Amino acid sequence: MATSIFFTESKDFKLIKDRILNQEEDYLVYVYADTTNVRIPKDLIMQLPKYGNNLIWIDTADMDAADLSHHIVLTIGTLVNPEEEIDFYIVSKSSKLEKTTIFLRNQGIPVEMISPESDKPKAAKTKGTGRRGRPKKAVAEGTPAVKTGKRGRPKKEKPVAENVEATVKSGKRGRPKKAQAEPVAEVVEAPKKKRGRPAKVQEVAEAVAPEQKKAPKKKAEKPAKKEKKAKKVKVVKESKPRKERVDKEITPEMVQEKLNLFTSSDTNLSTVLSKLFALKKVARPKFENKLIDFIKRETLEDDTVAEGIFTQLQEMQILEAGGPNGRVLYKD
Repeated sequence: MATSIFFTESKDFKLIKDRILNQEEDYLVYVYADTTNVRIPKDLIMQLPKYGNNLIWIDTADMDAADLSHHIVLTIGTLVNPEEEIDFYIVSKSSKLEKTTIFLRNQGIPVEMISPESDKPKAAKTKGTGRRGRPKKAVAEGTPAVKTGKRGRPKKEKPVAENVEATVKSGKRGRPKKAQAEPVAEVVEAPKKKRGRPAKVQEVAEAVAPEQKKAPKKKAEKPAKKEKKAKKVKVVKESKPRKERVDKEITPEMVQEKLNLFTSSDTNLSTVLSKLFALKKVARPKFENKLIDFIKRETLEDDTVAEGIFTQLQEMQILEAGGPNGRVLYKD
């Protein structure tokens, strides 16, 4: 059983599509496709699963016609096997691969070229007349062709009437006058009219009744002018005075009530609590480093003791540190 091997580009694949599916022999198709080309037909891509692994795609993004020829020649050279019968076909709508076919045939490898001209029967050529346009209709036999020097359709021949007297030729142009059957009566000429408008007939004033005289037209009264509306005067509203802000004072009784909620035997912690509760939240230190400096200043201790008091305040849930840049949030 012979194996058919085809070499074609993706745009020329339709030339062998029906031939591959209808044949019973084994086949293999090398399809050259440019991956940078966006216009690969979608119907071709949808039909690819029919062919399975028998289609081998080769990217031709950086290849020209010479590179295609080299690839075909090298591939055929590796597939030539005297023990197995192989038929090689090169499919292309253009003539750029004809030299490749001729080269392989000269090397003794039978290669066929498939193109649209080889699949379809050639139409018989007709001899040209040298003139453009539609061909002339064949004249039926038995009708003599009359040649005239004028273009266009020939004039229709008028039927000759029987017993018609010969017309008398005259030197005047135009149609001949019709023969008068009876003598024409003499025409009396009408009096000539004068040019210009006809004179008005003056009627007697007394004959016209006074009631028939037209009454003089009254002039249309003009509508009264509209009075202009008075412009509205904008009234500026006076803004109400704002209430003065009264700061709430923190009394020693309020500080003692908060200290009773957080009892501790550490004198340094009690001192820090009393100082913090006596301040408003706006006036307290906002960041962790500022608060540690505040504790050191009030207790006269070093950094380690101040940091320990800071952690105790966190465990007692009086404050929370964890905002951006060590920001402190008081919860009392």
